[in-house]
Amino acid sequence: MNATLGLEEGLRALVRDEVRGVVREELRLVLEDRGALRNGSEAYLSIAKAARVADVAPGTVRTWIRSGRIESRRAGRVLRVSRAELERFLAQEPTEATKKAIRRRADQITARRVAPLRRAAA
Repeated sequence: MNATLGLEEGLRALVRDEVRGVVREELRLVLEDRGALRNGSEAYLSIAKAARVADVAPGTVRTWIRSGRIESRRAGRVLRVSRAELERFLAQEPTEATKKAIRRRADQITARRVAPLRRAAA
């Protein structure tokens, strides 16, 4: 039983690292394709444009701003995000809290998928 758990944890860690690497590489390629890394023509982006650059929903960008993960500036009533800061944020290594949240979510998904297999084997 312990050998199976050790194997599962090792496999989970391996898959998690591979997925993380693939996601980072794909994100870098998407940003390059959009010219975000090569062409800094717009110093500040609207929330909608920042969301398109990051390929997330505008609400996610607002959440990043509220949590202090990225800074924003106001242009009248409109929030703006620095393109350079957004690019740095997207390229950075995840924090320990983010890593723990990813591990927790991966464990939840794995447990949900492994539980039926264990029941079937029992």
